[in-house]
Amino acid sequence: MVVDWSKRDDEYYEKVKQLYKELIALEKPIRITNSLIGKRLGILANLDKHIDKIPRTKRLLSDIKESTQQFQIRRCCKIIDRLLREQEPIELWKVQRIGAVKSHHFHEIKSDLEAYIRMKREVKNYEQTTG
Repeated sequence: MVVDWSKRDDEYYEKVKQLYKELIALEKPIRITNSLIGKRLGILANLDKHIDKIPRTKRLLSDIKESTQQFQIRRCCKIIDRLLREQEPIELWKVQRIGAVKSHHFHEIKSDLEAYIRMKREVKNYEQTTG
């Protein structure tokens, strides 16, 4: 049997895109990796052995998979969003604790989180003044 890799690439691309939407929407974030996606879709062997035969899927995976640091930032941003929704004060030490990020890693993402908090507050202030 000859595999139509172009057709398979299209199928995988759509499945990966759909799974990504589901994973991003989860209340409790999970780090998005090739391995996680491959296992969930039952295509891990093909992702490992034949990734060059499925270029669209390969590009998509490259765009959506997260480094540990990217995942920590996303997880902490979700916590910040929840604190804002619940109108609780945003204290970075609390975000770090809830997000279970070690101090030396937190130091590396702290400026990203501070920028995220500033952006969220600016949006809220803008909405209040124009709404």
